[in-house]
Amino acid sequence: MHEDANEANYCYPTNSCTPMGSCVNGNLFVADGAWHHVAASRAADGELRMYIDGLLIGSCTGTGVPSANNFQDLTIGCTHGTIGPPPGGAEPPIWFFPGLIDDVAMWSRALSDVEVTSLHADGIDLDSAGLVGAWNLDEGARQSVSDASPAGNDGFLGVDPGRDSADPEWLEL
Repeated sequence: MHEDANEANYCYPTNSCTPMGSCVNGNLFVADGAWHHVAASRAADGELRMYIDGLLIGSCTGTGVPSANNFQDLTIGCTHGTIGPPPGGAEPPIWFFPGLIDDVAMWSRALSDVEVTSLHADGIDLDSAGLVGAWNLDEGARQSVSDASPAGNDGFLGVDPGRDSADPEWLEL
């Protein structure tokens, strides 16, 4: 995939983070005390589709496509600021998700409506094409987070592999 030549659809220091595209959304509210399956899929043409419990709830067009030379770390449940870590330094995690997260997966390709519906109903197929990460987040008390996908993209909690103030709290459900 290639993003547009001017990187105009992303927040980079050179483009002033100009919003682009348009969205049509249904009810995206999930803070109702129940577990929900939430998925998003972005196609190579820049269409972003959002799903809740296997149903298409919203879509955006003209969002651009991911950059192949992205230097940002993947974070789950927080962000590292507006444009990621600055050159030569690390920005601390901010904007933490105030909820519970379980069974996270990522693909290197857009999933179809049928695939998202199947994912909701049947769970993650570790042999599915393009799967680059599947984190059950069931480790319990360890600092590391294991990737169950063939890609083996293991991670850690918080800012670094050692215990720190940004570590999430493990809960037994």
